[in-house]
Amino acid sequence: MVGALPGYPGSTVADLKTDLIALATDATYAGANAATATLIPGVDTNPDAGVLTFDGGAKTVTATATDDTFVFENWDLTGWSFIVPDANYIGKIRNCIFGGDNSNGFTAYINGGGTQESKGGVKTIERCTFDGGGTLNPASFIHCRFAWVQNNVLKNCSDDYIKPSGWDASTTCYIQGNLFDQPVAVGNDTLAYNGATSYSVDEAIIETVAKGGGSAKPYLALALNAGILGAPPATWGSNTDWNFIDPHVDGIQADGKYIGPITYRWNSMLITGGKRNIGLTSGMWPQPHSTTTLAYANLLYENRIDTRVDVGGNNSFTRCFASPPAGWIGTKPKFYNNWLETDYKWNVSGGGAFDWGGNTQFDETAIPYNDADISGAGAVDYTPPARETGYPGTGIKGLSPAV
Repeated sequence: MVGALPGYPGSTVADLKTDLIALATDATYAGANAATATLIPGVDTNPDAGVLTFDGGAKTVTATATDDTFVFENWDLTGWSFIVPDANYIGKIRNCIFGGDNSNGFTAYINGGGTQESKGGVKTIERCTFDGGGTLNPASFIHCRFAWVQNNVLKNCSDDYIKPSGWDASTTCYIQGNLFDQPVAVGNDTLAYNGATSYSVDEAIIETVAKGGGSAKPYLALALNAGILGAPPATWGSNTDWNFIDPHVDGIQADGKYIGPITYRWNSMLITGGKRNIGLTSGMWPQPHSTTTLAYANLLYENRIDTRVDVGGNNSFTRCFASPPAGWIGTKPKFYNNWLETDYKWNVSGGGAFDWGGNTQFDETAIPYNDADISGAGAVDYTPPARETGYPGTGIKGLSPAV
């Protein structure tokens, strides 16, 4: 790893590398504690009726106040969504479990309503587990304003794990110390259609077809009926027996009009291909969807990102990063001191400039700014900064208190 480690709360490169590996294997580093996250909506008492309302029919918990001292913790919200309406906010969601399919039509497990500038928010989300299960789940796990998202486990996603919207124009948002585990969209390993196979409803197959005038590529189709079924359509769409779907996954993709600066650091990401998802795109997007944005420069450093395709994977176009478009507003983002592996691209640029330095493969092989697998003309050679001071020596595990 080139250069020192700015801001890392451990002490050496070896400590950080060990921490990032442990983040994916040691349950004490991140996620909720199932032994204590046991409160159930509709069974246990609302902790503060002046701040929250519970709706057992819609399966929602709604924050109805502006209280940055309120802490919501130790709840199992499997099958529920936590909603923060336009301009409302609370202080913290901690040690909670979220999950389940999208049968209730949730936009996100934690969802902030309103426009990006006034979107509902949770200032800190920490030590939570988000598990989408083995089926299609909400469009994102976390989609709200926040300042800190740390020490969470996010797994089995079929779309976007986190869509940050910022906190305010002067507050840096940190996404740090999280485990982004494997994506899953369907409940079975997918194979090509077989006319002799007896299928069950919602069983998935993989077929190569064209969509919307594009070139043919693999997509998933879900069985609409049970038994021996006819062939799926030759192009994207549906027929009596099959309906094509296009689940895709991004680890972090900023909202269309993100507010304030953002930093992604010390995360472990395993966004690899497999037989239960398809259409995988990027581990981390630094820029919002739109170029009409209030975003500042982004920092993406000391993450461990693995986007290699598993054996039997459905997609070979998953990149570690996707960098800004030509119309980027603000100072160019910086990608540095990350450990990366991919079968496709380290970074795919839309044409905007970005700084690149100190990034290596897992075996410490340097990835220079002009590497052939950094596409686009925007990469600028960059020397990482010196390490900052004033951080505790407790490592990734110590970013938030244990649960």
